[in-house]
Amino acid sequence: MKIYLKFVNLTHALEDEFVRTHSIDQRGVKLLEAISIHNAQERSMKITDLIILKQFGSPAAIHKSLRLLRDSGLVLDFYKGKDRRAKYLCLSEIANVYYSQLGAVLLESLREAS
Repeated sequence: MKIYLKFVNLTHALEDEFVRTHSIDQRGVKLLEAISIHNAQERSMKITDLIILKQFGSPAAIHKSLRLLRDSGLVLDFYKGKDRRAKYLCLSEIANVYYSQLGAVLLESLREAS
């Protein structure tokens, strides 16, 4: 249990620093997680796919948080091919580094458990 609590403590510290550094809120963190999960599964996420996820609040609130993520350089939007009807989302290098740091914290906690 101590190892798990240490892991939680380290991830909270990383997340707190990340949130302060990039001026995002908890909704933004959760949206970033949703985008990263889609990307990790090699599934593209359209902006409209994200906005309809009711667990993150109203479409207006989601759109505001998404704009903050883009303005902070954490999320990039792009078109696929010549189709300009839908924009897709992906993580920026900054967000990828953050998730790599979280992964390193997890591995460190697992090594200490052994």
